Amino acid sequence: MVLGPERGSNLRLALGKFMERLENSAFGFKVAQGDQKLRAQARKELTLILGKAYRPEIAQMLDQRPGAPIAPATARTPAPPASVASPALSASVWPASALSPGQTGVWSVGKTNVRCVSVTWETADTKTYSFVSDPPTLFHYKPGQFVGIEISLPNGVLRRSYTISSSPSRPYTLSITVKKVPMGWMSNWLFDNMVEGFECAISGPAGKFTCFDYPSRKLLFMAAGSGITPTMSMLRWLADTASDADIVFINNVRTPDDIIFHQELLHMSTRLADKLKLVIVPAAASPARPWHGPIGKLDEMLVKTYAPDFREREAFVCGPPGYIAVAKSLLADMGLPLEKYHDESFGGLPAAPPVPAARKALPAASAIASPAPKAGPVPGKPAETAPVDLARQAAGSGLLPSRSSAVANAASAMNAAAKAPANSQALTIPRATPHTLIAPATAPNATASAMNAAAKAPASSQALTMPRATPHMLIAPATAPKAEISIEGTSDKFGIAPGQTILEAADAAGVSLTHSCRAGVCGACKIRKVSGEVQMDNQTVLSQRDVDDGYILTCIGKATGKVVLAP
Repeated sequence: MVLGPERGSNLRLALGKFMERLENSAFGFKVAQGDQKLRAQARKELTLILGKAYRPEIAQMLDQRPGAPIAPATARTPAPPASVASPALSASVWPASALSPGQTGVWSVGKTNVRCVSVTWETADTKTYSFVSDPPTLFHYKPGQFVGIEISLPNGVLRRSYTISSSPSRPYTLSITVKKVPMGWMSNWLFDNMVEGFECAISGPAGKFTCFDYPSRKLLFMAAGSGITPTMSMLRWLADTASDADIVFINNVRTPDDIIFHQELLHMSTRLADKLKLVIVPAAASPARPWHGPIGKLDEMLVKTYAPDFREREAFVCGPPGYIAVAKSLLADMGLPLEKYHDESFGGLPAAPPVPAARKALPAASAIASPAPKAGPVPGKPAETAPVDLARQAAGSGLLPSRSSAVANAASAMNAAAKAPANSQALTIPRATPHTLIAPATAPNATASAMNAAAKAPASSQALTMPRATPHMLIAPATAPKAEISIEGTSDKFGIAPGQTILEAADAAGVSLTHSCRAGVCGACKIRKVSGEVQMDNQTVLSQRDVDDGYILTCIGKATGKVVLAP
């Protein structure tokens, strides 16, 4: 085949251009290293064939239009390098460009300052607030955990714990999603005042409600209202990390207008395809918004329809206390193993104000001393309960002190009156007052003596007059040492009343202790106990290691004697 002089010259130039690019590439570098000797030999032979045509300085002529005469080679002026923005300019436009996983610090525990960078409306009463750390750091936590938000105001400090709705797989920002609720001081303040640029502090992270610690091939998520926030964090993390877990998510809402993350949930359902079975169930339809999905409340049929294999799944339930109670009871009755059930309650009420121990458990006096009003018969119960039974029931149920001599002797007196002759006059016992309900163990048993005398009195005797207890008889001398709290290394010291928590006593004394939920749920008030005894009923936040190391929760901890806390 004859190419002709012009076509042959163009072919040589093309081959020369190819060899130039080959030598300047990474592949050419490997060839030069001798790891492929046969190809290196072929390159040499091709260079000999091309001869003078293989000259890099004339390879640029290939870029000219076909048929154009070949211009003589001229010296090329190197093109100026592309302008590169300064690091400061890049950071101002792309803040994340200044963060490098290998060089930037990572926040994983403790307190740090943050700045709000965006506020996003989710529903009419719910917003998502996104923060960056200041100074810049990357956020590290487990999906589903929460942080404490602390906002300093001129008249005090607002503190509250909120679940992180963002995913740790996206470490540049941290987001919380907050629903505005009645009497929610912190949520209302955030809703009305939090804007881009606002600075506050976060602490944490904390919380055990996370699928991270319970790896499973099958997951069941159930959420109601703002309880979707930890679920969303876990869903985002599972999607970003290419998990192959099979997920069923049942999201119960009031109406279609109250669906938080609605569009993202639909997108995620499409993105994860068969890995995610999403069902959103409003309790009622919205008048102005069509809804073509299921409507109703959480029940057995709903669970069996979308998660027939629920017994094989690790279940995570989050929502208001009422929803948690229904879901837990339902799943337990349906046979879900207890070790596969995990929940976190939202919207718990703050701890009740302290009540003096002597009057905290006492009902109205008339409920104990007076006979119960007659009512219709109740299956399995007598139609009327005798006064002596009321007294016994009150003592057994904890309504009265179990060792109080007043109740026991009152019951004896009533028994004696019930056995009195028919012609005897009825024994008249005055209505009990709060002063007569509590009798000290060491005080003279004046009430018992009076009642026994009344039982032995003749029928013609007058009504019994019970002596009024005097103040020194009402409160027994304290045998336990007075409770007192002190902070090690500081001058802070305050007393604590019986039945009062450490946090309540600190607030009353004007001592600031870190806290949030005030209900033993979030763990923000965790502090180490140096010495002394502190009782915590039904705490589930601290790990056994925390307890062994001496940590307590001040919002539910009640001190006995003198207690010293670490600063």
